[in-house]
Amino acid sequence: MIIELPLLLRMISASPRQLLIIVVALAWLFPGLAGAAVWKVEHKWDDSWDLKYSQWMAENWKTDFFMNPDRPAFYKMKHDCGDAPYFSRIAFASEHKLPFAIHDPLRKGKRLTQATRKFDHIKDPVKRLRAFMDFIAGRVSTRSLAADTYPVALKSLRPGDIYLSPGNHVYQIVGISDTGVPTVLSSTTPRKVRYLLYFRGFPMFVPSDAKGQTDGYRRFRRPQDLDKPFSKLPDYSSEQYKVAKAAGYRFQKFSNTLKILLGKRPESSKEAIRRMVNEMCNLVRERKDYVDEGFGYLQKIRTKGRRCMNKEEYYHYSTVSRDMRLGAFFSQNRREMNHLAMQGADPEGMRILRAIFQPEEPTPQMAQRLRRLCTVASEVPDYPLLDLRDVWLAIWTGKLVSDPNAPLEHRWGIAGQEWEPSCPVYED
Repeated sequence: MIIELPLLLRMISASPRQLLIIVVALAWLFPGLAGAAVWKVEHKWDDSWDLKYSQWMAENWKTDFFMNPDRPAFYKMKHDCGDAPYFSRIAFASEHKLPFAIHDPLRKGKRLTQATRKFDHIKDPVKRLRAFMDFIAGRVSTRSLAADTYPVALKSLRPGDIYLSPGNHVYQIVGISDTGVPTVLSSTTPRKVRYLLYFRGFPMFVPSDAKGQTDGYRRFRRPQDLDKPFSKLPDYSSEQYKVAKAAGYRFQKFSNTLKILLGKRPESSKEAIRRMVNEMCNLVRERKDYVDEGFGYLQKIRTKGRRCMNKEEYYHYSTVSRDMRLGAFFSQNRREMNHLAMQGADPEGMRILRAIFQPEEPTPQMAQRLRRLCTVASEVPDYPLLDLRDVWLAIWTGKLVSDPNAPLEHRWGIAGQEWEPSCPVYED
């Protein structure tokens, strides 16, 4: 581009304030003059690109996305729960030369975009992209996602949409079965190199913020729509909050309604029982990640001479809210078992559910079956593997311990005696 002589003369004679206005205008009209953006933009988000993003998520967003050396910009990139959705958006946008823009959580009214000049000094495009992602990760969280996404009609859900519980967790949808059951991926805390977590089932939350509409099933805003009201956004709807209220905020009832809305055919009782078992197994395995992380940190501070976690550490590693959801979900599935029994559900599936929930010990053959269906490693020498029945018994007897200062045998409720804390307990 050539700058005309009259404009050049005006720039030379302009006051500092006038010169700044001219420079900003030029940068806006001719982005190439402003330095090196993180990546070049050639397209604009619209309905077509939204659908392409959805298809890309279904085909590319796999558990090993960050462990694949064929994607050098993302290979062994550290991430946590809140980072993963932003990183998928960055991955697609950078690959397809689309803009990326979100609200800056640390500066009200400001945005974080790929057009930043913050990384001009990094000439290697891969390293520049990774530096940008590190920068974004340092600012975003599950809480910031509420401002960058919006609730959508349940029937419109598709790969690329998320389920968000701000401050708790976020799941990314990568598929929906013909029975209406989603396949979801998620990361977890703390931020580190890891595989994404996979499971087939409904996120273990029910939308509850009908007033602020900050949680629930959501979709990313387009960059040009960041500050538009929800009513102006594609497929926006607040119906999920009404459905949740009508379901009494009970997970099973809400997810059964969602399954009907999304499904192309009814789910058989055999499929429903398999899903229930998978969902319970996923929750227990997610809990294991948190428990192990907390126990590892506890061992670390004890090697430095400190016996107890402080208040901030306690809040970070405690599993109290997670354990409440775990207990509620198992209890709901126990009630669902009775409902399925009255409907004459699949006999083999019912035998599995009874083996998990009934007080009587299962037969040795059924006990082996439970171990094949789902186990987690407790890391306790005398009780190395736990199945779903073991976890339910710990919940039912009140022995599952959320306190991150507790030994592993108490965390999993398999100790012979009750836990008596000797460190401060910081539960609200």
